[in-house]
This record gives sequence, structure tokens and C-alpha cells, in this order.
Amino acid sequence: MTANDLSGPDAITSILERIAAAVERPVLKPLLVPIEELCRLLGGISESTVYKRVPLGEIPAPVSVGGRSMWRVKDIEAWAEKLRPVR
Repeated sequence: MTANDLSGPDAITSILERIAAAVERPVLKPLLVPIEELCRLLGGISESTVYKRVPLGEIPAPVSVGGRSMWRVKDIEAWAEKLRPVR
């Protein structure tokens, strides 16, 4: 999987596994993640790739918190689930 490849069953499974691992570490599940964490969860894609794909509807839109873009974990999880092929 390349850094910009968000398609295919292996890529989606990998994204879901990284999200699960990231949110299982803390005692409380985070509600929001910053762009850096989102990029890591999506396989190391760049921030510019995220921002290019948001208006295309390829990645959920962020919310602004104190002037900073943050992504709702539940939105990312729901989006990734929709991308997962039915087996």
C-alpha cells in the first residue's frame, strides 16, 4: 500500500486496525484527533492529501476547535466502515 492509496480491502482493514489501536491505548477513547494523528491512521498520507480529499468527499470534514482542525473519531470510523468490502 502506498501512502496515497486508500482503496482496497487490505488498505481499509489496515486503516481500521490503526484506528482501533490508536483509540484503545488511552483509558478514555478520544473524541477528536488532530491532522497529524489522522495522517498516521490513514497510512502516513500527507496533510495536503487529506485537505485535498476532504472537499471531494473522500475523507470526512474536520471540525474547528480553537482554530485547529480536528477530526471526530466516530466520523473516521464510520467512513472507514463504509469503505470496507462486505465479505
